[in-house]
Amino acid sequence: MGNTDFVKQDDWVPARLLPTAGIRNQNEQERRAASAMLAVLGAVPDFCHALLSGMKAPKGVISTFTELRFKDEDSRTHIPDGAILIERGKKRWSCLVEFKTGKAALEGEQISRYLDLARDHGFDGLLTVSNQIRSDSSALPYTVDKRKMRGLTVHHLQR
Repeated sequence: MGNTDFVKQDDWVPARLLPTAGIRNQNEQERRAASAMLAVLGAVPDFCHALLSGMKAPKGVISTFTELRFKDEDSRTHIPDGAILIERGKKRWSCLVEFKTGKAALEGEQISRYLDLARDHGFDGLLTVSNQIRSDSSALPYTVDKRKMRGLTVHHLQR
């Protein structure tokens, strides 16, 4: 019988549903992770509904998108990593999605901009995904002015 001691190697890469190992470019990691997760959400409605239930997203037909481009009043372009749209009859629910991979952290200033974009373009919320650990599952790993979140559902998933 072989050795039963399990020794975790420091250079082992954890298995992930959304693998980005070996991709050195942070933007490319985020694009691939967002695309993979959003594709899974569109293909597996029960998973999508379970994941978004905390955001009060309805059940319905799911459409997902990556690399949306928005211009602000100063003509600057902002590119959230994705969006989720759920339609049921005449009812429509949508949220922007922002990913961070590896050790990259979600920044309050960027999230604040995306909250403004969500409100200005009629989205219902913002979903963030990162490796930032929180002690409370309802706590956000970034700080934004609470007034910016008014009327929007903001939720964070730990990757």
